Amino acid sequence: MSSRKSVYLVICGILGFLITIGYYPVSTLQCVVCDSYTNGRFCADWDRFSFITNCSQVPRIDSSRPMACRKIYQTVDQTTVLRQCTNVVGHDGCIDRVGAQGVRTRHCHCSTDLCNSSPSNRKISGIHVTVSSAILFLVAIFLRN
Repeated sequence: MSSRKSVYLVICGILGFLITIGYYPVSTLQCVVCDSYTNGRFCADWDRFSFITNCSQVPRIDSSRPMACRKIYQTVDQTTVLRQCTNVVGHDGCIDRVGAQGVRTRHCHCSTDLCNSSPSNRKISGIHVTVSSAILFLVAIFLRN
């Protein structure tokens, strides 16, 4: 194998590794934005193609300040779910509160893309799959020559 091919493969390998572990510039935070009042059950069990919002484009968010995703559960007679973008309010994690007449709320904050989704929907992002596939394709073509 020529030294040119070796250098090319090393560069592709490093890029692939960095992309796979998530080391790429992120221009803004993406969160799931919906509520079960207006979006019904879909907000509780959303799919990867619905309700994803770029937080810097939400009018009430100050994009010059750190942003976070928020997920609020509220239980009165039934449980409702609210997912939204917010400016950072403290640390990541959840706070449980109990109010009058048995009203229970759980506020969860997090600061990575789509972190306010349901756990079963957290999958490898499309950018990881696309770029990794492109790198593998280029390596295969290069090795074939």
